[in-house]
Amino acid sequence: MRIDELQLRSFGPFTDINVVFKKREGDFHILYGRNEAGKSSALRALKALLFGIPHQTTDNFLHENAKLRIGGQIRSSDGDHISFLRRKGTKNTLLDNKEKPIEEAALYRFLPGVTEEIFETFFGIGHDSLVQGAQSILQEGGAVGQSLFSAGMGGVDLRAVLQEFDYEADLLFRPRGQTQAINKAINDYADLKKTISEATLLSRKWLEHTQELKKVLGEREGLSKKIELVQHEKSRAGRLQQTMPDIALREKLMTTLMDLGDVVIVDDDFGRKRREYLEQLRIANETKERSSSEVDQLKRGMDLIIIPEGILDQAETISDLHQRMGSHRKGLQDLGRLQGNIQQLNQEIEILASEIKPGISVDACLELRPIAVVRAKIQDLGSKHQALLDAIERSSKDIWKSEGNLTKAKEELRSLDAPKSIDVLKAAISSAQKRGDLTSSLEEARKHCDAEERQIAIELGRLPLWSRGIGELEAIAIPSSETVDRFESTFHEITTKLTSLDEKEKEVEAELAAVGLKIETLRMSGAVPTEDELLKVRGRRDLGWSLVLRSWIDNETIVEEATAFDPNDDLPKAYEKSVVQADDVADRLRREADRVAQNANFIAQQSAIREALADIEENRKKLNDRLGETESAWNEQWEHAGIMPLSPKEMRSWIVKQGALIQRANKSRELRQKYDQIARLIEEHGAALTACLDDLGQKYDINKPFEALLVDCQSVVDSVEKVNRKRADLEKKINELEDDLKTLHQNDEALKKQHTNWQSGWKGAVAKLGLEPETSPVEAYAVLSKLDELFKKVDEKTSIERRIFGIKRDASEFSSDVEKLVTRIATDLVNLPIEQAVAQLNSSLSKAKTDAARLDDLENRLGKQEKILREAEETIRVTLKRLDSLCIKTGCARYEDLEEIEQKSSLKKSIQEKIDSTETRLLGVGGGMSIEELIEEAKDIDADSLPGIISEIDRQLEELQTERSDLDQRLGSMKTSLAQMDGSGKAAEAAEQSQQVLASMREKVERYVHLRLCSMILTREIERYRSENQGPLIKRASQLFSALTLNSFAGLTTDFNDKDELIIVGVRPTGEKISVSGMSDGTRDQLYLALRVASLEKYMDANEPMPFIVDDILIRFDDERAMAALNILSDLSKKTQVLFMTHHARLVELVKGDSFSGNPEIHTL
Repeated sequence: MRIDELQLRSFGPFTDINVVFKKREGDFHILYGRNEAGKSSALRALKALLFGIPHQTTDNFLHENAKLRIGGQIRSSDGDHISFLRRKGTKNTLLDNKEKPIEEAALYRFLPGVTEEIFETFFGIGHDSLVQGAQSILQEGGAVGQSLFSAGMGGVDLRAVLQEFDYEADLLFRPRGQTQAINKAINDYADLKKTISEATLLSRKWLEHTQELKKVLGEREGLSKKIELVQHEKSRAGRLQQTMPDIALREKLMTTLMDLGDVVIVDDDFGRKRREYLEQLRIANETKERSSSEVDQLKRGMDLIIIPEGILDQAETISDLHQRMGSHRKGLQDLGRLQGNIQQLNQEIEILASEIKPGISVDACLELRPIAVVRAKIQDLGSKHQALLDAIERSSKDIWKSEGNLTKAKEELRSLDAPKSIDVLKAAISSAQKRGDLTSSLEEARKHCDAEERQIAIELGRLPLWSRGIGELEAIAIPSSETVDRFESTFHEITTKLTSLDEKEKEVEAELAAVGLKIETLRMSGAVPTEDELLKVRGRRDLGWSLVLRSWIDNETIVEEATAFDPNDDLPKAYEKSVVQADDVADRLRREADRVAQNANFIAQQSAIREALADIEENRKKLNDRLGETESAWNEQWEHAGIMPLSPKEMRSWIVKQGALIQRANKSRELRQKYDQIARLIEEHGAALTACLDDLGQKYDINKPFEALLVDCQSVVDSVEKVNRKRADLEKKINELEDDLKTLHQNDEALKKQHTNWQSGWKGAVAKLGLEPETSPVEAYAVLSKLDELFKKVDEKTSIERRIFGIKRDASEFSSDVEKLVTRIATDLVNLPIEQAVAQLNSSLSKAKTDAARLDDLENRLGKQEKILREAEETIRVTLKRLDSLCIKTGCARYEDLEEIEQKSSLKKSIQEKIDSTETRLLGVGGGMSIEELIEEAKDIDADSLPGIISEIDRQLEELQTERSDLDQRLGSMKTSLAQMDGSGKAAEAAEQSQQVLASMREKVERYVHLRLCSMILTREIERYRSENQGPLIKRASQLFSALTLNSFAGLTTDFNDKDELIIVGVRPTGEKISVSGMSDGTRDQLYLALRVASLEKYMDANEPMPFIVDDILIRFDDERAMAALNILSDLSKKTQVLFMTHHARLVELVKGDSFSGNPEIHTL
């Protein structure tokens, strides 16, 4: 079965999440999510899909229980598939895609025999179970059977299971125990049987006591009724004493209430509203008066403010003129300085003109202003001049140097030896090196062979019952494991039965002794007559009677017979004694019928027990015969091997050791073959290498070791390759030098051509400055600099002249603007100077702005006060209306009268509350009576007489209770005496308890047998599983373990520990064996994982594949071992679907890398 799709519709943190597991080469899927991403929820969802959502779930924090939904599709190996949904509930939780219920049986064929527990343990593994499995292997000491079985069952801790079986069984029973449950029950049962036998009953006396007890019980019942009546009277008197004060108080309160007459009852918040309305009215009147005064004052302040007309409209213009005033003043100040600067610049310009060319005018110099192209060309050509000259000089030097290097390289090439081909020698060396260090391998193979042969000899010497060689040990025929199991089972069965017979014989002999003791005890209390004894004495009596008849009637002579009948008395007297004796025995048989019956029963038991002992002895003889036959048959099984065998259990261990020795012998042969193979390889590669050296004409020592020969060959290769490399380097260098020399000549010609072109360009450029062609770049740069300085002075002069023109223009415009504004808004300032007029206008503007702002503030304050005034008037109107409403409700004309009405209402409510409280107390002590019934009960009762009545009642009650107490003491004494006499009840109770003990003992015995059988069956199944699967599982797990440990271990094998038990050990590449206890925690984790995967692969080969769920098991693995584990899981996915869940991003990076061989599908949650 595989999972095609998992739909997380509404489960845990998921909503409408769909995970599709596409089938590709290798069915390997990685579900990755960071912490809190829902990885664990997805795992729970997967199990819940297949087996149902648990009743108690933590995945309902986002979605309600009723809305939890998981969907999916699963597919069997034959291609059949089913899509379905799962909801939370107790029935009909499996749904089709339309949410209609379907039967759970629809999933059975996809999960053949797989329960939820099997799915979790066998087809799933997490970090905790990995560590627990590894720890279990450690605790089991690496035992082969338990380790394989535990891994095959998904990590069950078999050692703990077996210990639990033994522990619980020991709690139930131990052969010589006392406190164990079954042992204690046996002792309890014996004690109860003893109690039953001792219990007796004196019937007549018990009946008399019973009748007396009934009489006293009747007297007590009548006395109790009298006490009940007196207590009732006391309760009534006490109630009257409690209720009469409250009845009087109620009557007084009712009178006061009537005196109040008609009173208007107002609401509870009436007083609060009245006070609140009056307070609101007072505050509103005060506010109105205060606001009216403030409004009048503000209006008077506004009337005093006067702002000149039009000045605020021209505020922007006045401000602009005031700001321009500073610029105007500064311009007038700068005018004289600028005019002086003009004169200075004219002088400097004339000096610069004479420096450029003596006798030239300024105007002529101005005509020499070079355009940008000319200036750039002169600067460009000037900058290139020196570099071009330097390049020509360097080119000449490079040509001379390159010609010298070329000559030297050609001479060195001519001095080298002729080239040689070493390809065949290199191929021979490479072929030998690919085989590794053959010499070391040969030595190591020899050591392994010697070590293995020594170990075989040691173990062969340790093998009991064997003194011959390993070859004969391999050849002998030995019984199969099934045969050993059969004989062990037979021996165990016979010895168990013999042990059981011994125990049973002891029990029966104990019973025989107990019955004999009972017979002896019975006889010690007086001889017990028996039917046999009666028959005997009657026979003697009849014999005497026959002698009498023969003597008296037949007149026979019977002297000898009479003497024999009774040697002491004559025949008549002797006969009389026999009659008396026979009658005495018969009378005793009648009188002591019970003892006779007991004695007969004991004798019958004694006879039956002796027969049982005879049967036991017969069965023992048959079992001993069968044991002898089985031992003979067992010895015959080993006859062909020439061995006198030990017990099957011991021989099973012998067989295992023999198998291990045979494996060692096979391994020894393989090691010897490997040694011979390496020796042949050394010989073949040595011949190939010497042949190559002969072809190359190289000398060598034929007696040198192979490794030294290989070194010499490599030296030859290195030497020849060094000469060849040098030749190639020189030829390459010569070619490069020739190419470089050619290039240098070409560059030299190009530089000379560039110099000619430069001279032509320079001549035309300096001519435009009026200079000769021979003028150097430095001289040309100096002329350009002076021209630049002259033109800069000319430009500066032009700028100052424009500035002077601007100052004069701005002063004229400023004067005009001031005159226009003054004429428009301040004619009184027309005759003032311009600067003074502007200052006066700005001062008037500032005052006008201040007055305007003050006026705005007063208007705002006036508006606020008028609003407050209106609100106060509205509050007064609304509040008066509310007070009028209260007056209407209470029926008064003025709101000043409302306080009096409120006080009367409060008084009436208070009185009524006291009446209600009084009535509540009356009802509380009235015993269910109504107020009227309580008042009627107290009518005509004198309250002062109640204490005396109650005192008298208490006295009567005390006397009656004392009398009843005396009767109770009598009853207790009588019941105690009666209980002591009630032997029948005690015997019956003991009999019932004995049956309960037997029932309980039966359950415990069944549990004890169940536990012992479970332990035995599990142990046998572990051994069977080991014998059937040890070879293939150890072989496959060995391969996986080697890969998981990165070849730190070469594999796994089996060995014997100090107790001669078969265990799993790791094998280092050197052959060293490491026990489980000698491995690190991480290595044990990898050992357990190898066993689990090997067991799972074996299961998949014979059964319907099931998905393997792996939950973050690589926490303690480094990157390299994690990669190895992931590759193994990828290989496993070719047989069954593998779902690997993790929150470690590093593992995702590893499977995306080049070193990962698989092709997993990565799902991000």
